[in-house]
Amino acid sequence: MSVETEQKLVELLKSAKSVEGVSLFKHLGSTLHKLINDPTQSAKNLEEFELISDFVKKNNFTNKTPETDQEVNNKKRVEGTNAKWIQGSQKLA
Repeated sequence: MSVETEQKLVELLKSAKSVEGVSLFKHLGSTLHKLINDPTQSAKNLEEFELISDFVKKNNFTNKTPETDQEVNNKKRVEGTNAKWIQGSQKLA
């Protein structure tokens, strides 16, 4: 992998953020830190990477300002790709 490709990858990981504002770069760093520094699980950790990743994600205590009633009530409805697929499938029946 070239240095330029690595830099682009790091930029992408830093720019991809969760709803809470945590970058994928930080999430992966925290997950790997837990993987490496947990002496009770060392060899087993690689097999349980997904569980550790989920644990780190759920226990990342970021403080965010709660939305006001007006912000919650004025949200636009967002339909995912599943809803579109279901609607299309219903037309076939």
